[in-house]
This record gives sequence, C-alpha cells and structure tokens, in this order.
Amino acid sequence: MPHSVSLRKGRISQTNQIYLLTATVKDRQPVFASFALGRLLVRELQRAENLGLAESLAWVVMPDHLHWLVSLRQGSLSELMRRVKGRSACR
Repeated sequence: MPHSVSLRKGRISQTNQIYLLTATVKDRQPVFASFALGRLLVRELQRAENLGLAESLAWVVMPDHLHWLVSLRQGSLSELMRRVKGRSACR
C-alpha cells in the first residue's frame, strides 16, 4: 500500500516509548470475526511481551484490523510488527 509506506517514512523506533499501532488484514478480510483466529492474534501479542520485546498497555482486535497501544522494550517497531504479523499469518 503506497499510503502505509508514506506513514512509515521518517518514523523512528525508541525503546521505552509508547506507540499506538494499527495493522490491517490483507484486503480488509474480516478474519478476526472468528473468535479462534482473534485469540491466536492475542496469543502472539502476549508472546511478544513474554519475549521482552514489548509491553502491551491495551489492544483491540476488530474483525479486519488491530489497534495496539504498546511500549517498545527492544528492537524496532518494524521488527515487532513483522514478528507478530508473520507468526499469526503462518498459523
């Protein structure tokens, strides 16, 4: 998506800072309308926290997207999202 690329332009990642992240499902498919798939995403958020990558302050899983208020603990936002999205997409 060209628009999402422009949103990331100039973005920096700093540990111990709080970020509000929004991630959408490809083609805005309502995959998280399924409780089981929504729960799988929540487990990945918890896994990132257990690995010490982030501290979840709040999250909302909607049918086709995620809002995540998070404090970055290590790495970059891109790495964090790549891990969460990659693992949840593979399952």
